[in-house]
Amino acid sequence: MADQPAVSNPRRALTTSDDTIRPSGEPVTKYRRGDYIKVEFADGCSGQMEWMWLEVDFADDEKQLVFGRLDNEPIINTELRLGRELAVSFRNILDHRRFPDLSMVRRRDGSFDA
Repeated sequence: MADQPAVSNPRRALTTSDDTIRPSGEPVTKYRRGDYIKVEFADGCSGQMEWMWLEVDFADDEKQLVFGRLDNEPIINTELRLGRELAVSFRNILDHRRFPDLSMVRRRDGSFDA
């Protein structure tokens, strides 16, 4: 087996240069406004873990941080509240979802409702 470089973050190994650089040379951000990320939170008192969704406002790829608003009403971690603004490290993200833009809906005749 040929020597392979060590990978510090296995998720990074799955991305290709085509995924990270636009034709213009600008970097592509993995997490964008409107995306949802699933993050693990620990309750400070009990130590219990709770997974919650965060709606992304923006991401800082260099610092590996995502900024957004909590999109769940916490059950275990009562220190947090729905809508609270948070910063989360990339390493604490379990899942990532991007939904289609539903602000425009196509009618049967092919036109769009705004």
